[in-house]
Amino acid sequence: MISAVAWAADTTHMGPAITIVQLSQDEDSNWAVEDLRTRLSKFITDDPFFPDRIKVLKTSDPYVAEYIDDRFIVYVSHGGPLGIVTGRYLTSWEQMAKIVENSPAFLHLFTACSSKNIIRYGSEDTEKRIYVVPGARPAEVTNVEITASIMLRLALTQRRLVSTGRQNSQTPRISSSQDRVYTSWTSNRSS
Repeated sequence: MISAVAWAADTTHMGPAITIVQLSQDEDSNWAVEDLRTRLSKFITDDPFFPDRIKVLKTSDPYVAEYIDDRFIVYVSHGGPLGIVTGRYLTSWEQMAKIVENSPAFLHLFTACSSKNIIRYGSEDTEKRIYVVPGARPAEVTNVEITASIMLRLALTQRRLVSTGRQNSQTPRISSSQDRVYTSWTSNRSS
């Protein structure tokens, strides 16, 4: 699996680079970031061609996502029905949807509770993919799912490259039929 992920990264000339954006600077968020970084680093390691494959950025400014060139961004924070905690403020899910749309990243993963609310504000004609939490959930569970989602995305990219023989080809949409926690914008806006 590790060699397949590295091969897919090298063939697309991008590397599986992930930025973890920590928007809340508290003890629980610090733990969640370190746990997630530890889980991901078991599968994704640095090499001379792609250093710093997993980066952690601590900020209260969610707009930094619009300038991150990595394909994957994980947002670590607390959330509720109205928005995500960004420092001492709350950024609405509508505003976060705009940030996601303006970001060059392909996959956006949220650890914040109630991040499912971002779906109703997403663009219908986008190629962005998101992972959201439907309600309240322990960070350990979310981190396991986020790690699995990233590894699944990397494996699907690699399989698609092998089966088509093409580089930079589109990968299939993925969604969960159970609670739609990993979805495209167009999935079930009313729920």
